[in-house]
Amino acid sequence: MQEMERNGTIFGSELAAAFIFLLLFGVLYNLGIEKFPWLRSRRSAEQVTVGVLVTLIAGGAVIGWECALKVLILFVASGTPMIIGSWVRAAQDDEEARKIAKDVLR
Repeated sequence: MQEMERNGTIFGSELAAAFIFLLLFGVLYNLGIEKFPWLRSRRSAEQVTVGVLVTLIAGGAVIGWECALKVLILFVASGTPMIIGSWVRAAQDDEEARKIAKDVLR
């Protein structure tokens, strides 16, 4: 496969290998989530976080570790509030479910 460089990024065998690895990872990760019910229930923020981290690791091999680290820092900035918000909403949903169950049992 012919490799071509643009802006310090090599397009060719490294990109193809990372693509195939991530495609396989995505399929297997999805199957794992489907197989284990405890992974399925209300854990989408964590599921996305794992996927992003694996993609950044594979991307580091293609775009360089310094660039991947910069992108990781940016994802931390945008993702942390979303993850915390997801946890807060889940706790609120649990509390609401307890209130409803308590009312039903009365």
